[in-house]
Amino acid sequence: MTGVELVEKVFAEHTVVGDPGFGNRPRLEAVAEYCAQTWPGDLVEIGLGHGNTTRIFAEIARAHDRRVVAVDPFDVMGTAWGDDYFETFLKNTEPWRDAIDLLKASSLDPETIHVIGERELCFAYVDGLHTYEACYSDILTVSHCAGIIAVDDVHVEYSYAEPIRRAFYDGAIHLNRIPMDTSLSREGYLIPGDQ
Repeated sequence: MTGVELVEKVFAEHTVVGDPGFGNRPRLEAVAEYCAQTWPGDLVEIGLGHGNTTRIFAEIARAHDRRVVAVDPFDVMGTAWGDDYFETFLKNTEPWRDAIDLLKASSLDPETIHVIGERELCFAYVDGLHTYEACYSDILTVSHCAGIIAVDDVHVEYSYAEPIRRAFYDGAIHLNRIPMDTSLSREGYLIPGDQ
């Protein structure tokens, strides 16, 4: 099965009409698992929130003797995440800590970009700052990923969705990747061009 075929299957099997919200976790899990089975390297997640997707990725990483490179500065105080979201993240991911390499730093920091660039990657999930510049930078940071790059919030009904969508499509052009998304899911996928 190619990456394109997988994403088509995932959209068909794990999309609920009228709920583009958190239904993305089964899709992300299926795509990350496929990538871990298909390509060498670790998984990277930029933007961690409370660690709910990090746990999914860590379980996959552990099963395949890989690591999750988890990146977030945890400095967005007073947002919807709440002031204590770093502590919540640590609590939620504790059982998988052995499979997580936590970078408590901005994905836009040159040192962070360098650290990510040194890692071989099979899967990437971009859900960092919701601006065009930050999302596009994050996509370029993980451009060496051999597998699929997932980008969250490509299709949501918030003002930040349009810049994310532009970064997603510009990233596809710049990286010669196949963009796959649907208005029925919040995330999109950048498939390697040879898929």
